[in-house]
Amino acid sequence: LITIFYCIFKITPFEELPDTLTLNASLMTWYLVITELISFAGGTQNFHDVRSDVLNGQFTTSLQRPKSYFCTKWWTWVGANIARISALLVPGLILGLCYTHNFAYNPTHIPFLISSIYLGTLIFSTVYFMLGILEIWGPYSRQAMWIFQKLTFAFKPDLQTLTNHLGIQVVWLALVILAALFVEKQAYQTIMKRGPSTC
Repeated sequence: LITIFYCIFKITPFEELPDTLTLNASLMTWYLVITELISFAGGTQNFHDVRSDVLNGQFTTSLQRPKSYFCTKWWTWVGANIARISALLVPGLILGLCYTHNFAYNPTHIPFLISSIYLGTLIFSTVYFMLGILEIWGPYSRQAMWIFQKLTFAFKPDLQTLTNHLGIQVVWLALVILAALFVEKQAYQTIMKRGPSTC
């Protein structure tokens, strides 16, 4: 994927863009490397895991447990996302360096960059939880997941913004966690009203 887009970026006439947009093939390649790293480490597999649990009744069974399904899943993802980042970060950086022959950002930003990537994966995982739970109300979750994946490319800020605004990510993470807990509560109430047989 990165190879394909790098080839596209190389032939894109960035010089025709307004002077206020300082974009080039190198910056766009690094943007894609970081975005894909967050997307893969945050994991559509988390979405499919939740959706599968809804369809096979595991989510309904979680009503009998003292801890919420979301809390159990979320803390599992906290560790799993670290493992995924560890596996993907170095290959991603090597690939970016091979294509661009430079690191487009200040090396002193690397600790902030890694922290930002990790927070991004937790935000993704939490949103994917909510999208997977949509299956409680009907076969809408996969379509919503595809739309979300496309919107992340349109609305994600540039790397400089990510490294300088970790606090914004923390706020977003808190908001999506609260939203996920609300969605989980609504899903449980739906199951209690109509019974588990239709889930």
